[in-house]
Parts: sequence; C-alpha cells; structure tokens
Amino acid sequence: MSDNPHPAFAESKIVVTKLDAAEAHIKTAVRLYFEGAHLVPVFTLANAAREVVATVGEKTKIETVHGALASKRGISTKDLVSDISGAAGFLKHADRKAADAMELKEEMVAVALQLACHDFCKMAQKVPIEAEIYDAWILAMTIEKASEAPSSFSRNSGLSFE
Repeated sequence: MSDNPHPAFAESKIVVTKLDAAEAHIKTAVRLYFEGAHLVPVFTLANAAREVVATVGEKTKIETVHGALASKRGISTKDLVSDISGAAGFLKHADRKAADAMELKEEMVAVALQLACHDFCKMAQKVPIEAEIYDAWILAMTIEKASEAPSSFSRNSGLSFE
C-alpha cells in the first residue's frame, strides 16, 4: 500500500488485534446469516473468524470446541475441520481448477459459524451479542431440553439455564 494515500482515505485507519478482527467477522457473519444473505460471504467470514479463534486458543492454551471435539473423536483438529478448510480453500484460490464448482451446504456454514462463536465466547473479554445469540440459537436447534446444554455454555455467556 502507498505511503501517500489518496486524501479521502488519509485518516481512515484502525488498529485491530486478531481477536478484534474475529469479532468483526463474527458480528457481520451472524447478521448476514439471519438476514438470509448469500452463504458464500457468511461462510467466508465465519471461517476466517474460526481459523483465528482456533489458532489463538491453541497458542494461548485455551481449550476450544475444535480441540475438545477432535480429542473426543480421537482425531487431529486438522482432520476435524478438513471439509470446512477444503471449502474455504476452494472459495479463495482461483488458481486451482478455476472452472470447477462446489456444493456449499448451509449445515457447513452453520458449523463454521458455531465453532467461531462458541470459541470466541470462551476467550474474549467482551462478547458481542451476535455471538451469544447465535450460540444460543444453535443450541436451541440441537438440544431438546435446557438441561442438556453443555455446561460451558452458561459459564461463557450471559445466559444461564440453571
């Protein structure tokens, strides 16, 4: 980028951490998802946040859903998210098989977004309402009774089932 930006952009800059970026991705992805937006940008934003949050969790030794699920299944975290990573790679690299197409299922988008939201809730000082709402919505879609909610849910959000 040029050291001499166009005058219209001279004062347009922010300082952002990796978690700040993940938060911005999550907030936008959740809003787009519930607005019924195209799945590609929702997935792209969700996966970018998922990758950042998973890596920050790994580097800071915070147990993530990625790690817990992989451990429970006896596989690596890389294997756990291989389908998600493959889809993300397909969408961002046109130099490989440029004419190919892929099927992007809403379930994969929902999983990527849930992994990002839940893990972000575990490690952030301040959790955006979008992440809490999406995490709660996914739980509502996948459990029959509040007592079946993972114990980590009520500890990591402002919501409680007790």
